[in-house]
This record gives sequence, structure tokens and C-alpha cells, in this order.
Amino acid sequence: MGWKMALWARLYDGNRANRIFKGYIREQCYPQLFAKCGNPLQVDGTMGVAAGITEMIVQSHEGVIDLLPALPDEWPDGRFNGVCVRGGFELDIQWNDHTITRVEILSKAGKVCRIYPGKECTVMMDGKSIPAKAYADGSLEFKTMEGGVYELKLT
Repeated sequence: MGWKMALWARLYDGNRANRIFKGYIREQCYPQLFAKCGNPLQVDGTMGVAAGITEMIVQSHEGVIDLLPALPDEWPDGRFNGVCVRGGFELDIQWNDHTITRVEILSKAGKVCRIYPGKECTVMMDGKSIPAKAYADGSLEFKTMEGGVYELKLT
């Protein structure tokens, strides 16, 4: 189920990934959410489903962080914090009515960050705007410092 969820999330079909998740909850997990495999629990299935949920909320392949790429219709509001993505970044994301409302990025490696914020925004650090390059595809790119915390001020 975890593989299927992740694959449909990569295809940007959050509703289909969510139907698979619901099937997992209904048929293939114990009350503690561990995956069933006959009688013993199966930790790799449990972790796979968690990875599938993560793929629905954030993806970081192809050199760009993509926020809410496969958000199901049934998840209009939410928060996802502490998720680590490629490039050495840790994210705290919040959304309301299927729209990103808050993004905080901790740079663990001091690399360049390229992100699809989903709408126009300003990149802030310590309350000050920092330079960011906007691309035609809607992504933003900015330099980071190791240990720096950046906030996207969405407009």
C-alpha cells in the first residue's frame, strides 16, 4: 500500500493515494497503525505508508521542493512539521483551504534552496527580506546558510 500511495502521489493524484491509504487503515493495519502481514506486524509496510503520506504533502526530487503536490480534497487544512527533504532542509508547512499559509525552512547544510511555494512570496530571515530568484515555472531559488531559518511570507 505504501508503494502505491507514493506512486500515485508522484503522479500528483492525491485523491487516489488517499483512497489507498483509507484501504490500508480499513484492511491492512492494527489499531496502532502497524501493517499486518499475517499475524506479525510489518514495520516496512508501516514506514512505507508514512513515506506515501509524506510524498502527498511534499516532494523534493528533480532539485526542487514541491509543496502540497498531491494533497487530497479531504485534507483541506493541516500542518506537517519536521519533514526533511533533499538538500539538507527541514520544513514546517501549514495550509488552510488547500493553500499554503506558512512555510519555515531550516537549512542543515547551507545549500541553495529551490522551492515551489504555490503563490508569490518573499523569503525572510531574521525578519529581513533576502534576495531570491524567481523562475518562469513559479519556483524560487535562494542561498542559505547552515543553521539558518527561512520563512516564506506568502502574499
